[in-house]
Amino acid sequence: MPWIKTANAAQYEGADWSNYVKTVPNCTPAQAQLIAFQDPGISYFFYCRDHMVLTNGRSFKRGDAVFFNSTQAPWYGSAPQCDAYYLSGPVENLYNQPLGACPSDLQNQYKAWGSSLIDGGFIWLYDSIVACLLTSCCNGSLKQPVATTLAYRQAITNGLS
Repeated sequence: MPWIKTANAAQYEGADWSNYVKTVPNCTPAQAQLIAFQDPGISYFFYCRDHMVLTNGRSFKRGDAVFFNSTQAPWYGSAPQCDAYYLSGPVENLYNQPLGACPSDLQNQYKAWGSSLIDGGFIWLYDSIVACLLTSCCNGSLKQPVATTLAYRQAITNGLS
């Protein structure tokens, strides 16, 4: 899974915690990655290898995984008892997974569904398009956002025809 580990770090106690999602106790790092991977709203988390008390009143136990959504970038602080993980890397070339899908995947899926199932067109998985632009996967580029979004539109159109 495309998780980048930052050793000895956690969400900074003075950061804006409004994007906090949840804490899951009694996890392993692998279980925490799977939980985060299955929830497209989670983009980073930290895992406690030992007990930690923050001056902002928050307290975490050994084995706690603390998850955050993607509304803000991580703001890490030094935490020798924790490791932080954030979602990164190219979008996997798989249909409808949390990391997105390339235009060719969508075109194949629309062909499989058939036009009788879908009345009209729509932009499929906005997150896929954004991820494609940000990671340059699937030949996407921030320098050419119109071309990237057009590729998704054409994939849907071609898949339905």
